[in-house]
Amino acid sequence: MGHRFIIETIMNPLCILFLHHQDDILTNYHYNLIKQFNPATPVIALTFNLGLSHAIKLSIPLPTDRLRAEWRDVDKLIYAWFLSQETIVAERYLILESDTLCNMPAQEFYSSVWDKPSSGACIRTLKTNPKLWILREIKQPHLYNGFLLAVTPICGILLSYEAIKAIALLSQDPKYDPLFSETRIGTLLAESNNVPTVIFPRIDHYISWRPREPKGPGIWHSVKRICLV
Repeated sequence: MGHRFIIETIMNPLCILFLHHQDDILTNYHYNLIKQFNPATPVIALTFNLGLSHAIKLSIPLPTDRLRAEWRDVDKLIYAWFLSQETIVAERYLILESDTLCNMPAQEFYSSVWDKPSSGACIRTLKTNPKLWILREIKQPHLYNGFLLAVTPICGILLSYEAIKAIALLSQDPKYDPLFSETRIGTLLAESNNVPTVIFPRIDHYISWRPREPKGPGIWHSVKRICLV
């Protein structure tokens, strides 16, 4: 307990969690760009199975269809890592994926929400987006006590230490297992009183489920090809 207290008083300003599934040219390029533009920030590569040689490979029980599960449950890498002995304590955590091109410092990009409990590109609920499939697919929405919320995409979510700690602990409840990753993390944030805010207006110019074409400095998702900066 005393040892943990000492660790928690020595915090990095930011820790970047790099979620990925393979070791290829694009993954390496994006990973190295993140490190280049955030030289003082720990960048932790997390994967289920295949990935960068130095990545932390987390053993998480998944259904038989592993590839589909890794796609649906990518957020579980975050909770498992935070609750593991591998964790790094920081004031904030930024979730980036392998198809993210980062060509500016993260703190500069997130300056308007730097002190918020959590933030993301798009906040969706059953009320605002009743036809969104990751919300519509939920068979028992009443189980979540009105807290159902999706943050899309999962890439680009910024979390305070208090927020990531709260959702990592809440995620251990099996009632959240059926939820899609973006819905699970959003619902956990809402239920833990860390409701996310939008990073800034027109953030979808930079971060979206749809492919982006980098045009100048920013954090861009999704980028499916090498774009020289």
